Formats: sequence, C-alpha cells, structure tokens
Amino acid sequence: ELVSSGVWNVVSQLSYIFNEGLDLLISNLFIGPAQMAVLAIAKTIPGLITSIFGNISSVFSPDLTKLYAEDKLEDFKNAINNSIKILGIIVNIPIAGLIVFGQQFYKLWVPTQDYNQIHILSVLTVMCLVLSGSTVTIYSIFSITNKIKTNAIVTLSLGLVSTAIVFVLIRTTGFGVYAVAGVSTSLAILKNLIFVFPYAAKCINAKWYTFYIPAFRGVFCCFLTIGICYIFKAVIPVDSWVSLFSAGALSGLTGFIANSFIVLKKSERKMLFDKVSKKLLRQKA
Repeated sequence: ELVSSGVWNVVSQLSYIFNEGLDLLISNLFIGPAQMAVLAIAKTIPGLITSIFGNISSVFSPDLTKLYAEDKLEDFKNAINNSIKILGIIVNIPIAGLIVFGQQFYKLWVPTQDYNQIHILSVLTVMCLVLSGSTVTIYSIFSITNKIKTNAIVTLSLGLVSTAIVFVLIRTTGFGVYAVAGVSTSLAILKNLIFVFPYAAKCINAKWYTFYIPAFRGVFCCFLTIGICYIFKAVIPVDSWVSLFSAGALSGLTGFIANSFIVLKKSERKMLFDKVSKKLLRQKA
C-alpha cells in the first residue's frame, strides 16, 4: 500500500515538472535566453510565496492526519475549515502586494531589466494563488485519505496538455514568454474549479460544493486587499525601498485586520488577536 501510494506521488510530482520545471527550458530553447532570464526573475517572488504557503499549510497536516486516522470526520472537517480561515487571512496579503506594488519593486530591484514585463509575468504566474492560496490545505486531503491515484493522473494529464499548448502558441502566435507563464496558470485554475474542489469534498464524504465557498471568499478577500493596497499606493509615493516598505507594511496590516473581520467569527477573532497580543508582549518583555 505504501509503495503504491509512493509511486502515484512520484507521478504527481512529475506533473509539476511539466507545469513549472520546463517553463525556463522551453523559453530558452524556443524563445531565447534573454526572455528566459526575464521569466526566471518573474517567477522568483511567486515561487517564494508558494513555498511560504506550502510551509504554513504543512503545519496543519499532522493534526489532520491524526483526526482522520481516529475516524473523527466531523472534527477533521472543522480542522480543514479552520486551516482555510487562517490561511485566508494571511495568504492574500503578499499576493495583493505583488500585484499592486510589483512594478515599483522590480524597478528598484532590477532597474536595468524590463520591469514592466517582469511585473506582468509575475502577476500571470501568481494569479492561480488568488483562487487556491487560502485552500492549499485541501491538497493534503488526497494524501491523508490515500486517494492519490486520480489526482496524480489528472495532474500529469494537465501537465502534458499545458506543455503541448505552450508549444502550439509559441509556434503560431506572438505571445512568446507570456504564453509560457499564462497557460500553466489558466489550467491550474481550471483544475481547481473542475476537479480539485469537488473531488476533495468527495474524498471526505462532504457536499461537492463544500470548498467553493471558502475559495471564492478568499478571492473576495484578495480583491479587497488589492483595493487597500491601491489606496496606500495613491497616498504614499513609492519611489524608494523605504516608501515601498512603509506602503507595503501599512497595506498588509490593514488587509490583515479587514480579512479577519470577513473570515473569522467574533469569538475566533478575539482569540486570534489575544494570541498575537500576548506574543508581542512576550517578545517586548
């Protein structure tokens, strides 16, 4: 049983090579090394955000696995819901910050490069996280319930389709490197909407639309945070690292508070703020 699960996990990981790992190679071979370098820079921050999300979501996995192993399905569903709420408060802040302040960030970071193009490519790369960022713990359901095979086959198939579409677009259109960044993101969004959300719900005997509600709530919170970032961007001229950090920090704090009121109940919000306050006071002491 472990060997079978391991094999399908390998197949699933292979799909990420088609979705992510081949992007730079395809750009280098079929578009040019200069555009490959631009894409590599553009994928750096989205890759960092994805890594942070993965590390945060992995914190919930041990408790989720324990609850499922003990056949406490209601507690398991509640734990999934709580993890989505917590991630929903956090994940939209860096995504919104990259979308709104990305151009100024890249202008300061790589002034000799085409920072406008880098920003567009970064936004294309990170857009799938607008939908799936707050629900990233859903992916652990496949491993916990040992229903990896179907997800692996679907993911691998989409990886192959993504690679094929990119080749066609590069050969027949002038999209170039934008096709490389946009196709994988578009297919990832479709995969979440058509397959991941309903199938994950089926794996835990929940209603098929269970995860659509928190996913679209996360999208709403992300657009709200984007609006907050634009307000601070209009008030604070972002032309240096100090002003960028100031505008980003104020936007992030305001977005965190706003998301807390949208996502959490009053009792949950009070508990979260009490924990944050105690931790800050402990650090000062």
